[in-house]
Amino acid sequence: MRISYGKLRVPVHRIAGDDVFACEVSIEVLGENFAPAYTEGDNANVVATDTMKNFILREAAQYDGTALERFLAFVGERMIATYPVMEALRVSGRELRFD
Repeated sequence: MRISYGKLRVPVHRIAGDDVFACEVSIEVLGENFAPAYTEGDNANVVATDTMKNFILREAAQYDGTALERFLAFVGERMIATYPVMEALRVSGRELRFD
């Protein structure tokens, strides 16, 4: 059984001087450790989707670049390190226009 869930389209906007970084980030976490949430009602290993959103926003404040791909890798690496219950994750994003 493949268990996954996540948070879609978290808007991230950061302005530092003349640098503007705006994107939407989606994250999907995968792992057999989440099965008890579906089969037994045990959410002990589940990371709430609002926690994922807040994690992304917090990491955006720590990230000092403006490259989307590097930011996605930065968020993914830090999330896996913070939540070892996650066996794998998919992080995707798209840049937002900031006129």
